[in-house]
Amino acid sequence: LYLNGATPFSLNRTRDNLLLNGTASLVVYSASGAQTLANSIYNNITLSGSGTKTSSPPGSVTVNGIMSMEGTAVMTSNTISYGPNSSLRYKGDLAQTSGDEFPLTLPGSGGLIIDNSNGITLNEDKTVTYSITFINGIISSGTNTLTLSNNGTVTGAGAGNYVNGNFEKGIAAATASISFEVGDATNYTPVIIGFAGTTNGAGFITVSTTSGDHPMIGTSSFSPSYTVNRYWTISNNGVTGYTSYDATFNYISSDLDPDTDPLSLVSGLYTGGAWTYPTNGTSTLTSLQATGLTAFGDFQLGVYIGTFRSSASGDWSQASTWEVFVGGVWTGAPAVPSVGASVNIVTNAADFEKGGKASMSYGNDNFQKYGLMLSSGEMDNGFAITAQGTHTRGNGYVDGTKFEAWS
Repeated sequence: LYLNGATPFSLNRTRDNLLLNGTASLVVYSASGAQTLANSIYNNITLSGSGTKTSSPPGSVTVNGIMSMEGTAVMTSNTISYGPNSSLRYKGDLAQTSGDEFPLTLPGSGGLIIDNSNGITLNEDKTVTYSITFINGIISSGTNTLTLSNNGTVTGAGAGNYVNGNFEKGIAAATASISFEVGDATNYTPVIIGFAGTTNGAGFITVSTTSGDHPMIGTSSFSPSYTVNRYWTISNNGVTGYTSYDATFNYISSDLDPDTDPLSLVSGLYTGGAWTYPTNGTSTLTSLQATGLTAFGDFQLGVYIGTFRSSASGDWSQASTWEVFVGGVWTGAPAVPSVGASVNIVTNAADFEKGGKASMSYGNDNFQKYGLMLSSGEMDNGFAITAQGTHTRGNGYVDGTKFEAWS
Protein backbone atom coordinates (compact mmCIF):
# COMPACT_ATOMS: atom_id res chain seq x y z
CA LEU A 1 0.00 0.00 0.00
CA TYR A 2 1.54 3.30 -1.13
CA LEU A 3 0.35 6.49 0.54
CA ASN A 4 1.52 9.83 -0.81
CA GLY A 5 -0.99 12.23 0.69
CA ALA A 6 -0.33 14.62 3.55
CA THR A 7 -2.95 13.10 5.88
CA PRO A 8 -3.57 9.55 7.13
CA PHE A 9 -5.27 7.09 4.82
CA SER A 10 -9.04 6.84 5.38
CA LEU A 11 -11.85 4.83 3.82
CA ASN A 12 -14.23 7.68 4.70
CA ARG A 13 -16.87 5.29 5.94
CA THR A 14 -17.94 4.81 9.52
CA ARG A 15 -16.38 1.75 11.21
CA ASP A 16 -14.65 0.52 8.05
CA ASN A 17 -11.11 -0.78 8.59
CA LEU A 18 -8.27 -1.85 6.32
CA LEU A 19 -6.20 -4.61 7.92
CA LEU A 20 -2.71 -5.34 6.55
CA ASN A 21 -1.31 -8.07 8.77
CA GLY A 22 0.55 -10.43 6.45
CA THR A 23 4.21 -10.94 7.25
CA ALA A 24 5.15 -9.45 3.86
CA SER A 25 2.68 -6.54 4.01
CA LEU A 26 4.22 -3.14 3.38
CA VAL A 27 2.95 0.40 3.79
CA VAL A 28 5.00 3.14 2.10
CA TYR A 29 4.65 6.82 2.96
CA SER A 30 6.27 8.37 -0.10
CA ALA A 31 5.08 11.97 -0.34
CA SER A 32 7.46 14.76 -1.29
CA GLY A 33 6.72 16.69 1.86
CA ALA A 34 5.24 16.28 5.32
CA GLN A 35 3.01 13.32 6.10
CA THR A 36 1.15 12.09 9.16
CA LEU A 37 1.26 8.37 9.77
CA ALA A 38 -1.94 6.49 10.45
CA ASN A 39 -2.13 5.21 14.02
CA SER A 40 -1.72 1.51 13.46
CA ILE A 41 0.26 -1.67 13.94
CA TYR A 42 2.45 -2.23 10.88
CA ASN A 43 4.44 -5.21 9.75
CA ASN A 44 6.75 -3.41 7.33
CA ILE A 45 6.70 0.35 6.87
CA THR A 46 8.85 2.58 4.66
CA LEU A 47 9.21 6.33 5.08
CA SER A 48 10.52 7.72 1.79
CA GLY A 49 10.14 10.68 -0.48
CA SER A 50 11.08 13.77 1.50
CA GLY A 51 9.93 15.91 4.40
CA THR A 52 9.04 15.08 7.99
CA LYS A 53 6.88 12.11 8.81
CA THR A 54 4.91 12.32 12.08
CA SER A 55 2.48 10.29 14.13
CA SER A 56 -0.02 11.57 16.64
CA PRO A 57 -0.08 10.92 19.49
CA PRO A 58 3.53 9.74 20.06
CA GLY A 59 3.78 5.99 20.46
CA SER A 60 0.71 5.33 18.35
CA VAL A 61 2.70 3.48 15.67
CA THR A 62 3.99 -0.07 16.23
CA VAL A 63 6.34 -1.87 13.83
CA ASN A 64 6.61 -5.66 13.93
CA GLY A 65 8.77 -6.05 10.81
CA ILE A 66 11.12 -3.61 9.07
CA MET A 67 11.04 0.15 9.57
CA SER A 68 12.94 1.48 6.54
CA MET A 69 14.13 5.09 6.32
CA GLU A 70 14.58 5.93 2.64
CA GLY A 71 14.78 8.88 0.27
CA THR A 72 15.44 11.99 2.35
CA ALA A 73 12.54 11.51 4.74
CA VAL A 74 13.06 12.20 8.45
CA MET A 75 11.04 11.53 11.56
CA THR A 76 11.00 13.85 14.54
CA SER A 77 9.18 14.34 17.85
CA ASN A 78 7.64 10.88 17.76
CA THR A 79 8.22 7.52 19.38
CA ILE A 80 7.93 4.27 17.47
CA SER A 81 7.16 1.04 19.30
CA TYR A 82 9.08 -1.97 17.99
CA GLY A 83 7.97 -5.58 18.26
CA PRO A 84 10.26 -8.47 19.27
CA ASN A 85 11.09 -9.43 15.66
CA SER A 86 11.43 -5.93 14.26
CA SER A 87 14.37 -4.11 12.69
CA LEU A 88 15.35 -0.59 11.67
CA ARG A 89 16.96 -0.03 8.28
CA TYR A 90 18.65 3.07 6.87
CA LYS A 91 18.59 3.15 3.06
CA GLY A 92 18.53 6.84 2.20
CA ASP A 93 19.56 8.63 -0.98
CA LEU A 94 21.86 11.00 0.94
CA ALA A 95 23.73 10.92 4.25
CA GLN A 96 21.25 10.33 7.09
CA THR A 97 21.07 11.36 10.74
CA SER A 98 19.12 9.22 13.16
CA GLY A 99 15.94 10.65 14.62
CA ASP A 100 13.09 9.48 16.78
CA GLU A 101 12.61 6.41 14.58
CA PHE A 102 15.70 5.11 16.45
CA PRO A 103 14.75 4.71 20.12
CA LEU A 104 17.38 4.90 22.87
CA THR A 105 17.32 1.09 22.86
CA LEU A 106 16.41 -0.82 19.71
CA PRO A 107 14.84 -4.04 21.01
CA GLY A 108 13.97 -6.11 17.92
CA SER A 109 15.84 -9.28 16.98
CA GLY A 110 16.29 -7.94 13.43
CA GLY A 111 18.46 -5.18 14.87
CA LEU A 112 19.97 -2.27 12.98
CA ILE A 113 20.60 -2.53 9.23
CA ILE A 114 22.93 -0.08 7.44
CA ASP A 115 22.44 0.14 3.67
CA ASN A 116 23.48 3.69 2.78
CA SER A 117 26.87 4.29 1.17
CA ASN A 118 26.64 7.94 2.23
CA GLY A 119 26.68 6.94 5.89
CA ILE A 120 24.61 7.36 9.05
CA THR A 121 25.30 9.77 11.92
CA LEU A 122 23.92 9.21 15.42
CA ASN A 123 22.07 12.13 16.95
CA GLU A 124 22.54 10.76 20.50
CA ASP A 125 23.73 7.67 22.39
CA LYS A 126 22.00 4.57 21.04
CA THR A 127 21.87 0.91 22.11
CA VAL A 128 21.17 -2.09 19.87
CA THR A 129 20.07 -5.22 21.69
CA TYR A 130 20.61 -7.99 19.15
CA SER A 131 22.43 -7.26 15.91
CA ILE A 132 24.06 -4.72 13.62
CA THR A 133 24.13 -5.68 9.94
CA PHE A 134 26.32 -3.76 7.50
CA ILE A 135 25.28 -3.97 3.87
CA ASN A 136 26.84 -0.70 2.78
CA GLY A 137 27.94 2.33 4.76
CA ILE A 138 29.58 3.72 7.90
CA ILE A 139 27.92 4.59 11.21
CA SER A 140 29.47 7.77 12.65
CA SER A 141 28.85 8.29 16.36
CA GLY A 142 30.59 11.68 16.68
CA THR A 143 30.79 12.44 20.40
CA ASN A 144 28.02 9.92 21.06
CA THR A 145 28.35 6.17 21.62
CA LEU A 146 26.85 3.22 19.79
CA THR A 147 26.36 0.31 22.19
CA LEU A 148 25.76 -3.34 21.35
CA SER A 149 24.46 -5.53 24.16
CA ASN A 150 26.48 -8.54 25.26
CA ASN A 151 24.32 -10.99 23.31
CA GLY A 152 24.57 -8.92 20.13
CA THR A 153 26.36 -9.71 16.86
CA VAL A 154 27.93 -7.75 13.99
CA THR A 155 27.83 -9.00 10.41
CA GLY A 156 29.10 -7.57 7.14
CA ALA A 157 31.79 -5.31 8.65
CA GLY A 158 34.86 -4.46 6.61
CA ALA A 159 36.20 -1.70 4.40
CA GLY A 160 33.44 0.90 4.05
CA ASN A 161 31.24 -0.88 6.62
CA TYR A 162 32.10 -0.12 10.25
CA VAL A 163 31.67 2.29 13.17
CA ASN A 164 33.51 5.61 13.02
CA GLY A 165 33.65 6.76 16.64
CA ASN A 166 32.86 5.23 20.00
CA PHE A 167 31.75 1.61 19.72
CA GLU A 168 30.80 0.00 23.02
CA LYS A 169 30.11 -3.69 23.47
CA GLY A 170 28.75 -5.62 26.40
CA ILE A 171 31.10 -8.41 27.44
CA ALA A 172 29.36 -11.72 28.05
CA ALA A 173 30.47 -14.21 30.70
CA ALA A 174 33.57 -16.24 29.77
CA THR A 175 34.29 -14.17 26.64
CA ALA A 176 37.59 -15.35 25.15
CA SER A 177 37.83 -12.91 22.24
CA ILE A 178 35.79 -10.04 20.85
CA SER A 179 36.19 -7.77 17.82
CA PHE A 180 35.51 -4.06 17.65
CA GLU A 181 34.64 -3.07 14.08
CA VAL A 182 35.94 0.50 14.16
CA GLY A 183 37.73 2.92 11.86
CA ASP A 184 37.98 6.61 11.07
CA ALA A 185 36.20 8.60 8.37
CA THR A 186 37.85 6.66 5.53
CA ASN A 187 39.68 3.55 6.80
CA TYR A 188 38.68 0.36 8.59
CA THR A 189 41.14 -0.32 11.45
CA PRO A 190 39.51 -2.78 13.87
CA VAL A 191 40.73 -4.03 17.24
CA ILE A 192 40.51 -7.60 18.54
CA ILE A 193 40.66 -8.12 22.30
CA GLY A 194 41.38 -11.49 23.89
CA PHE A 195 40.89 -12.14 27.60
CA ALA A 196 42.94 -14.40 29.87
CA GLY A 197 40.74 -15.67 32.66
CA THR A 198 36.93 -15.61 32.87
CA THR A 199 35.00 -12.40 32.31
CA ASN A 200 32.19 -11.74 34.76
CA GLY A 201 29.34 -11.26 32.28
CA ALA A 202 28.78 -7.64 33.24
CA GLY A 203 30.20 -4.36 32.02
CA PHE A 204 31.27 -2.86 28.72
CA ILE A 205 34.41 -2.18 26.68
CA THR A 206 34.50 0.88 24.40
CA VAL A 207 36.92 1.26 21.46
CA SER A 208 37.57 4.08 19.00
CA THR A 209 40.41 5.14 16.71
CA THR A 210 41.72 8.59 15.79
CA SER A 211 43.84 9.38 12.73
CA GLY A 212 47.20 11.06 13.33
CA ASP A 213 49.83 10.52 16.03
CA HIS A 214 48.83 10.77 19.69
CA PRO A 215 48.89 14.40 20.92
CA MET A 216 51.36 13.41 23.68
CA ILE A 217 53.75 11.50 21.44
CA GLY A 218 56.42 14.10 22.21
CA THR A 219 56.64 12.70 25.75
CA SER A 220 56.98 9.10 24.54
CA SER A 221 59.95 7.00 23.48
CA PHE A 222 58.69 6.97 19.90
CA SER A 223 60.11 8.95 17.02
CA PRO A 224 57.17 10.77 15.36
CA SER A 225 58.90 10.05 12.03
CA TYR A 226 58.57 6.27 12.48
CA THR A 227 55.01 5.54 13.62
CA VAL A 228 51.60 4.33 12.57
CA ASN A 229 49.74 7.59 12.10
CA ARG A 230 46.75 6.79 14.27
CA TYR A 231 45.99 5.75 17.82
CA TRP A 232 43.26 3.71 19.48
CA THR A 233 41.40 4.40 22.72
CA ILE A 234 40.12 1.50 24.84
CA SER A 235 38.11 1.97 28.05
CA ASN A 236 36.58 -0.48 30.50
CA ASN A 237 33.34 0.05 32.39
CA GLY A 238 32.69 -2.77 34.83
CA VAL A 239 34.29 -5.80 33.15
CA THR A 240 36.12 -7.94 35.73
CA GLY A 241 37.14 -11.56 36.27
CA TYR A 242 39.94 -11.67 33.70
CA THR A 243 43.61 -11.59 34.70
CA SER A 244 44.94 -9.76 31.64
CA TYR A 245 44.05 -9.08 28.04
CA ASP A 246 45.73 -8.89 24.65
CA ALA A 247 44.83 -6.34 21.99
CA THR A 248 45.53 -6.67 18.26
CA PHE A 249 45.56 -3.36 16.41
CA ASN A 250 44.91 -3.43 12.67
CA TYR A 251 45.95 -0.56 10.41
CA ILE A 252 46.44 0.08 6.70
CA SER A 253 49.84 0.30 5.05
CA SER A 254 49.39 3.98 4.19
CA ASP A 255 49.21 4.73 7.94
CA LEU A 256 52.95 3.98 8.19
CA ASP A 257 55.50 6.78 8.01
CA PRO A 258 57.99 6.41 5.11
CA ASP A 259 60.82 3.91 5.74
CA THR A 260 59.11 2.49 8.82
CA ASP A 261 59.51 -1.28 9.17
CA PRO A 262 56.15 -2.65 10.38
CA LEU A 263 57.90 -5.64 11.96
CA SER A 264 59.95 -3.26 14.16
CA LEU A 265 56.91 -1.59 15.72
CA VAL A 266 56.01 -1.74 19.41
CA SER A 267 52.91 -0.44 21.18
CA GLY A 268 52.81 2.36 23.71
CA LEU A 269 50.01 2.77 26.26
CA TYR A 270 49.29 6.31 27.46
CA THR A 271 47.28 6.39 30.66
CA GLY A 272 47.41 8.50 33.80
CA GLY A 273 49.72 11.00 32.11
CA ALA A 274 52.51 8.47 31.46
CA TRP A 275 53.63 6.00 28.81
CA THR A 276 54.33 2.29 29.24
CA TYR A 277 55.38 -0.19 26.57
CA PRO A 278 53.59 -3.57 26.57
CA THR A 279 55.27 -6.72 25.31
CA ASN A 280 54.81 -7.51 21.65
CA GLY A 281 52.86 -10.54 20.56
CA THR A 282 52.18 -11.44 16.94
CA SER A 283 52.98 -8.81 14.33
CA THR A 284 52.26 -8.65 10.61
CA LEU A 285 52.73 -6.03 7.90
CA THR A 286 49.43 -4.38 8.94
CA SER A 287 48.82 -5.40 12.56
CA LEU A 288 50.47 -5.60 15.96
CA GLN A 289 49.42 -7.45 19.09
CA ALA A 290 50.11 -6.06 22.57
CA THR A 291 50.09 -8.75 25.29
CA GLY A 292 49.75 -9.02 29.06
CA LEU A 293 47.69 -5.83 29.42
CA THR A 294 45.85 -4.88 32.59
CA ALA A 295 45.39 -1.12 32.13
CA PHE A 296 43.34 0.81 29.55
CA GLY A 297 43.90 4.06 27.72
CA ASP A 298 45.34 5.29 24.43
CA PHE A 299 47.52 3.02 22.27
CA GLN A 300 50.10 4.30 19.77
CA LEU A 301 52.29 2.13 17.54
CA GLY A 302 55.81 3.17 16.60
CA VAL A 303 59.52 2.34 16.55
CA TYR A 304 60.95 2.54 20.06
CA ILE A 305 63.95 4.84 20.50
CA GLY A 306 65.88 4.76 23.73
CA THR A 307 68.57 2.90 25.64
CA PHE A 308 68.70 -0.88 25.47
CA ARG A 309 70.96 -3.23 27.40
CA SER A 310 71.43 -6.96 27.17
CA SER A 311 70.02 -8.44 30.35
CA ALA A 312 70.58 -12.15 29.87
CA SER A 313 72.64 -14.57 27.85
CA GLY A 314 70.86 -16.12 24.92
CA ASP A 315 69.47 -15.14 21.56
CA TRP A 316 69.65 -11.38 21.00
CA SER A 317 66.86 -11.65 18.45
CA GLN A 318 64.46 -12.30 21.37
CA ALA A 319 63.02 -9.47 23.46
CA SER A 320 63.51 -11.56 26.62
CA THR A 321 67.30 -10.91 26.45
CA TRP A 322 66.89 -7.11 26.48
CA GLU A 323 65.90 -4.35 28.89
CA VAL A 324 65.03 -0.70 28.22
CA PHE A 325 65.52 2.34 30.43
CA VAL A 326 62.08 3.85 31.14
CA GLY A 327 61.15 6.26 33.91
CA GLY A 328 64.54 6.00 35.58
CA VAL A 329 64.53 2.20 35.88
CA TRP A 330 65.46 -0.77 33.69
CA THR A 331 62.47 -2.84 32.64
CA GLY A 332 61.79 -5.68 30.21
CA ALA A 333 62.00 -4.59 26.59
CA PRO A 334 58.82 -4.75 24.48
CA ALA A 335 60.90 -5.78 21.45
CA VAL A 336 64.49 -6.10 20.27
CA PRO A 337 66.49 -3.04 19.16
CA SER A 338 65.73 -2.23 15.54
CA VAL A 339 66.91 -0.17 12.61
CA GLY A 340 64.79 2.88 11.82
CA ALA A 341 65.53 5.16 14.76
CA SER A 342 68.45 5.97 17.06
CA VAL A 343 69.27 3.13 19.45
CA ASN A 344 72.00 3.13 22.09
CA ILE A 345 72.92 -0.43 23.04
CA VAL A 346 74.67 -0.93 26.39
CA THR A 347 75.99 -4.44 27.03
CA ASN A 348 75.97 -5.76 30.58
CA ALA A 349 79.59 -6.91 30.94
CA ALA A 350 79.10 -7.96 34.55
CA ASP A 351 76.92 -10.85 33.40
CA PHE A 352 79.90 -12.60 31.78
CA GLU A 353 81.72 -15.16 33.92
CA LYS A 354 85.48 -14.96 34.43
CA GLY A 355 87.31 -16.67 31.58
CA GLY A 356 87.52 -16.55 27.85
CA LYS A 357 86.31 -17.97 24.59
CA ALA A 358 88.08 -18.57 21.28
CA SER A 359 86.45 -19.39 17.94
CA MET A 360 87.60 -20.25 14.43
CA SER A 361 85.51 -20.42 11.24
CA TYR A 362 86.47 -21.53 7.74
CA GLY A 363 84.70 -21.29 4.39
CA ASN A 364 85.18 -21.45 0.66
CA ASP A 365 87.64 -19.18 -1.15
CA ASN A 366 89.95 -19.33 1.86
CA PHE A 367 87.50 -17.53 4.12
CA GLN A 368 88.86 -17.51 7.71
CA LYS A 369 87.47 -15.89 10.84
CA TYR A 370 89.13 -15.96 14.28
CA GLY A 371 87.57 -14.64 17.46
CA LEU A 372 88.76 -14.17 21.05
CA MET A 373 86.79 -12.96 24.09
CA LEU A 374 88.28 -12.46 27.58
CA SER A 375 86.38 -11.37 30.69
CA SER A 376 87.47 -10.59 34.23
CA GLY A 377 84.03 -11.48 35.59
CA GLU A 378 82.53 -9.27 38.27
CA MET A 379 85.30 -7.92 40.48
CA ASP A 380 85.16 -6.93 44.16
CA ASN A 381 84.33 -3.35 43.25
CA GLY A 382 81.27 -4.48 41.24
CA PHE A 383 82.84 -3.72 37.85
CA ALA A 384 83.80 -6.13 35.10
CA ILE A 385 86.03 -5.84 32.06
CA THR A 386 85.24 -7.74 28.89
CA ALA A 387 87.16 -7.48 25.62
CA GLN A 388 86.42 -9.14 22.33
CA GLY A 389 88.17 -9.08 18.96
CA THR A 390 87.89 -10.74 15.58
CA HIS A 391 90.11 -11.17 12.53
CA THR A 392 88.50 -11.96 9.18
CA ARG A 393 90.23 -12.61 5.84
CA GLY A 394 89.69 -14.38 2.53
CA ASN A 395 90.45 -14.46 -1.18
CA GLY A 396 87.00 -13.33 -2.24
CA TYR A 397 84.67 -15.01 -4.70
CA VAL A 398 85.93 -12.89 -7.61
CA ASP A 399 89.61 -12.63 -8.50
CA GLY A 400 91.20 -9.49 -7.13
CA THR A 401 88.77 -9.10 -4.20
CA LYS A 402 91.01 -10.42 -1.44
CA PHE A 403 90.09 -8.90 1.94
CA GLU A 404 91.25 -8.71 5.51
CA ALA A 405 89.64 -7.01 8.52
CA TRP A 406 90.13 -6.59 12.28
CA SER A 407 87.54 -5.62 14.85
